[in-house]
Amino acid sequence: MKRKVARIGPSTLMVSLPSKWCKERNLHKGDEIEVSSGENNSLIIGAGPPEKKIKEITLDLSKFKYYPRHLVAAAYKAGYDKVIVKYSSEKEKRDVENILTYTCLGYSILEETKDHLVIKDLAEIDEKEFEPVLRRVFYLNAEIANNALDFAKTGNREKLAELISNRRTFHKNSDFCRRIINQNLPICYNYPANVFQIIKSLETMTWAYQSFALSLIGIGVEVISLPIGFSLPKKIKIRKIEPKVIFLLEKINRQVAVLPALFYTPAIEKINEYFHNIVQLMQEFREKSRSGKNEEEIISWCNLYLILSSLRDLRGALLSMNI
Repeated sequence: MKRKVARIGPSTLMVSLPSKWCKERNLHKGDEIEVSSGENNSLIIGAGPPEKKIKEITLDLSKFKYYPRHLVAAAYKAGYDKVIVKYSSEKEKRDVENILTYTCLGYSILEETKDHLVIKDLAEIDEKEFEPVLRRVFYLNAEIANNALDFAKTGNREKLAELISNRRTFHKNSDFCRRIINQNLPICYNYPANVFQIIKSLETMTWAYQSFALSLIGIGVEVISLPIGFSLPKKIKIRKIEPKVIFLLEKINRQVAVLPALFYTPAIEKINEYFHNIVQLMQEFREKSRSGKNEEEIISWCNLYLILSSLRDLRGALLSMNI
């Protein structure tokens, strides 16, 4: 069926709708219709909101020996609406149930049998939530940096407990943001891939801050991910930290503090100044980290390097979003 394009006013083009199609759908003047782009230069017109396609995946945990819960979290971040999880042990099942309390906002178990779980997203995601959640991600990143510094200075158990709590909240919010980006929902940024990269760098950074703080009480690199339900012992003993480590951490945290301004009120010269500061801190790190004498000190220095590397890696994404 061909239609001629008419012009209304200086720039608006109009195509009439087939009368039969309108009558079948009881459309009248003033009613709203949905218009979207399709494949092969097509235009899709609907009399109501488009039907949402359910994105579904089946995961077999027996093929993922270590940390099977990360498979479910990965499916969540990838934007899947329905996840069928096949498990072969009660431990695998509990692992999945635990991860849903830790992250995966909106995911719920709707069906359970002796060998599989059916998980669905019951929350209606509103892309308008992306911006306030992203701002909270930046805020929590700075809070975690401050928690780590305060704990290193004082050895206060509450500061470490606050860091761990903030890290878990950060993880839940950052996963939510990455899920929205992967679902291709409209967000108010021209380059969503760069936003995704920034969130991932902040995720790595907060992990390194937590690992740095835990290394000060003897919890080392063997803890890649804290167990769900992990709690600190009532009494902790922090090892002695060299002043130069605290001094460098203070300098690093000052760069972490400027990240929201670089992202929300960008200026090329400010981004270049930020990168210059990171390069200088990297050089300072190389000079001071040579004195690591034991495993605990080496772990601390490695985590500081990971934080600096994450800060350095932000430069490209920040610049490409603002040129």
